[in-house]
Amino acid sequence: MIDLRERLQAALSSAYRVEDELGGGGMSRVFLALDIGLARRVVVKVLPPDMAASVNIDRFRQEVQLAASLQHPHIVPLLSAGADGDLLYYTMPFIEGESLRERLARSGELPITETVRLLRDVADALAHAHVHGLVHRDIKPDNVLLTGHHAVVTDFGVAKAMSEATGRPSLTSPGVTLGTPVYMAPEQAVADPNIDHRADIYALGVVAYEMLTGRTPFTGPNTQALLAAHVTEPPAPVTQYRPAVPPALAHLVMRCLEKKPADRWQSAAELHAQLDALATPMGGTTPTVAATAIRGRRGWWRRFTVPAGIAAVMLAIVIGTLTFRGGGVQSAQAGRPTLAVLPFADVGVPADPFFSDGIGEEITARLSRVSRLSVIARSSALRYRASNDGPAEFGRALGADYVLDATVRWLTADDARRVRVTPALIHVANGRQVWGASFDAVVTDVFDIQSDISEQVVAALAVTLGAAERRGLRDAGTASLEAYREYVLGRAAWRTRTQDGLREAVRHFQRAVDMDPQYALAWAGIADAVGLYPLYGIDDYSRGEAYDRAERTARRAIELDERLSEGHAALGQVLMSAHWDWPGAERALRRAVELDSDYATGRQWFAELLLGLARYDEALREAREAVRLDPLSPAAVNMLGLTFLYSGQIEQAAGDFRRAVELQVDPWYSKENLLWYSKGNLLVTEVLLGHVDTAQRIYAEMVGDSSEIGRTLVRGLVDPVAYGPRARTVLPALSERMHSGFALVLVSGRLGAVDAAFIALKRMIVERDENILYLRGHPFTRSLHDDPRWAEFLKTVGLM
Repeated sequence: MIDLRERLQAALSSAYRVEDELGGGGMSRVFLALDIGLARRVVVKVLPPDMAASVNIDRFRQEVQLAASLQHPHIVPLLSAGADGDLLYYTMPFIEGESLRERLARSGELPITETVRLLRDVADALAHAHVHGLVHRDIKPDNVLLTGHHAVVTDFGVAKAMSEATGRPSLTSPGVTLGTPVYMAPEQAVADPNIDHRADIYALGVVAYEMLTGRTPFTGPNTQALLAAHVTEPPAPVTQYRPAVPPALAHLVMRCLEKKPADRWQSAAELHAQLDALATPMGGTTPTVAATAIRGRRGWWRRFTVPAGIAAVMLAIVIGTLTFRGGGVQSAQAGRPTLAVLPFADVGVPADPFFSDGIGEEITARLSRVSRLSVIARSSALRYRASNDGPAEFGRALGADYVLDATVRWLTADDARRVRVTPALIHVANGRQVWGASFDAVVTDVFDIQSDISEQVVAALAVTLGAAERRGLRDAGTASLEAYREYVLGRAAWRTRTQDGLREAVRHFQRAVDMDPQYALAWAGIADAVGLYPLYGIDDYSRGEAYDRAERTARRAIELDERLSEGHAALGQVLMSAHWDWPGAERALRRAVELDSDYATGRQWFAELLLGLARYDEALREAREAVRLDPLSPAAVNMLGLTFLYSGQIEQAAGDFRRAVELQVDPWYSKENLLWYSKGNLLVTEVLLGHVDTAQRIYAEMVGDSSEIGRTLVRGLVDPVAYGPRARTVLPALSERMHSGFALVLVSGRLGAVDAAFIALKRMIVERDENILYLRGHPFTRSLHDDPRWAEFLKTVGLM
């Protein structure tokens, strides 16, 4: 079969020589070719083969010709378009440099002055195109190229050419996206037929937001949720994630992101003028205090205007570099590439449904033991199944440098269950495949396949292995395929974090250890699941019995494999929650992190302990790492929110709690699960921010109480000075409904009902409530700190 490169060479004839494949952009494939007559290099983008069936080729060429007429220093012009059967392509000059996407992937947020300079170039390009009646429709970092100190915009006119040539002005034409969901204006998201140039201004606002903060204003578990966010949700202020952004620049970006086109900047030329002003020494990047300080003496004012402006900008850059950010942390590990192992896709009818998931599960576990490699947690990577993104785009959302994607093709050779596993290692920054292979085997060879793929991925990434790490890549933990199958199914059930899911997990893990009593990972799995029984209200055991079993199985896992991070983390969780053994819990959790720095759950539980010990900086560091390693985990994001809440950063905390709620798509509202806790934490932040209506709505959702009693309580929590006395009168009625001593302590403490709070504290001590740890730094308990009984309480539980 003739491959695409050969077909393209034949279509281009002798006028061009195809030299290399550069990667892909969306659904296209991109090649580098030499224009022989002009001795220059060009880029050839080839659209999917099924496009030819629905595209009017003549109309496509006509629209490309129109776009090719654009002549501007910040626009990469289209040169030509062609077709040969089902092969549809267009050409443009080759630009030396890198894309803005690659720069962001490498550097994260950009310096403020550089951001302004690059945005000004893009706005200048847009202004020129808009005057000539051409809207880009797909402004994103991938389509902004950096050459020298300037930005140039590529793919101008392609989206319009596709729309006109297919007769489909909607979001997508067959195989090609007209716009990228992360950067789509609300009117694009709802397929408004009257989209105009202001959609480009919105997209540029999203790009600017990402350049300044390292994140886009909206995320979602799938394309539908992301588009809905563009239409309905207000973006968080850019200064929430980077306080050093000057007010004028922050205003410029947020105005670009207005939902209604009429509320945005009305032209790219207007936007360019604003950016021009910001780029001058005394533009919007100079803080007011600096300008005031140098106006005292007229002569000095003239001499030091420019240096002061530059100094202010440099100060802003330094502050921006040092400022911590909340939410989806994407900081790269120095010298450690970050990898995400995506769920392997079955092709054909699988003879063994667990096989594909099992390979990905185990490869993730093996690679996470490699000290010079950082691996995204399995729970986040699995969400790829619900995503409409391609591997590279999803990898960017996870903050990964590389993704490992694969297909498992089920073969029908005799009666053996044969498979062909075809993995591909993809560089996220440019979408290029850097390694690929094909493995044919029978299902029972699963352990060998996992080892071979793991070793070759490490080799492709040029990661150096120690002797122990090399042995670890070959260690499956068990020789029993059946025990291994039960373990994989147990981990899948454990990730649901529901009552039924945790029960199912224990059944699978128990079967695994029954089949192989030396299987340390399965023993740790039992500890992980049973240790969460009390927190999730599962009454199969008493609280003491559940924690005793969790401790026994965790210690058994460590006895079998002292270097098993999961065993130490499970033990630390039990010592923390059940025994209030803070020093013992710290030793166990610190050991878990030392053994596997990529074990996100261990990091999360360590952050929880440090939070209760009031070591907020350390807690924030561990919580950030947990989110970096497992960015789509609601539990990890919720913990990051708690660290911000306890350290007084309420806006950041609210953003993370909202994110934790969004990540839990199933509408569970019982008090025993994570969503209830996330909503409760969000309620606290809305109270502290003074958002009465929002707080009342969340409270009503959580407890099913929209009565005047509930409304009175929330008003009292928001303003305990003005409404506290009245709210305290409803506490007796609420105490009957609040089965949680923890909730009673928080409510009573916030309302100043000190005696009621200490009665509830005694109840928590008697019941050995695992939530004791969360009380020490909670904002609602601060009214209790002056009471001598507070110090007595802290001594009783070992926190003083």
